[in-house]
Amino acid sequence: MSCTGGCFGAVGKTIGVVVGLVVIVVAAKIAVGDKVNLFGRNWAVTYEAGSPGDKPLAVKYQDTEGRYPGQDRSVKEHDVAAVGTAWSKETVVLDGREARVTVTPEKGERATCRILLDGRKVLATGKSSAPGLPAVCTAKPSS
Repeated sequence: MSCTGGCFGAVGKTIGVVVGLVVIVVAAKIAVGDKVNLFGRNWAVTYEAGSPGDKPLAVKYQDTEGRYPGQDRSVKEHDVAAVGTAWSKETVVLDGREARVTVTPEKGERATCRILLDGRKVLATGKSSAPGLPAVCTAKPSS
């Protein structure tokens, strides 16, 4: 059997389309750099705050509200005042963006913080360096 110009027909066209799409996506990613997360990679992080004392904590954390292309994907900072001695928040951070939590204890108390990836892997831990000073945790999840 001889093939002249048509043995692979539909398979050849499909491969051509896939290669073309890959080239377009890679070119777009190179053109915009880190300004846009084309693939929408998000990281599920859990912020944790604690204190061995019995006084409330003040917590600041940041996340990304828009999770998909076309949404506002800027980093937002949130203040949570007067939480108990243990607090946690599950949220989302975009690939390559900083995850950050600051825990401020009341005067005379100490605080701790952790950032977990997918609720399991510890990305960062922190503790007050002296009574009344904040504990700060930062991490930059990326693929």
